[in-house]
Amino acid sequence: MMYCQQGSMDSICVIRVSLDVLDLANVVITDRNAAAEIARFTTSPDGLATLDYDIVFAQYWTHPDPIAQSDHKQRMCAEVLVPDRVGVEHLLGCYVRGPVGLAALQQQCHLPVQINRNLFFS
Repeated sequence: MMYCQQGSMDSICVIRVSLDVLDLANVVITDRNAAAEIARFTTSPDGLATLDYDIVFAQYWTHPDPIAQSDHKQRMCAEVLVPDRVGVEHLLGCYVRGPVGLAALQQQCHLPVQINRNLFFS
């Protein structure tokens, strides 16, 4: 979704969430973007074993083979699905693209805010 919002990157933040959410009731892990037709949905923490961490945490999804690239792109978007809500006690901080987002969010947020350009296709 962020890729589609490249023109708005200075007004977007990524919220850091504690790994403790993996222990909440009814949490599900998908091995790729949950909207993909072939996504596998597995309860937590067992779903962690379905992830290919080298792909999930890769810097890029590009690949010379278009089919492999599509698969890689979906798998980089693996998700943790938390029913109902993620409580404020699980929020650790936020990442922003640069100084503009940092200044704006620090005025509105009581969580630590850091710049991390790599998360924003920059």
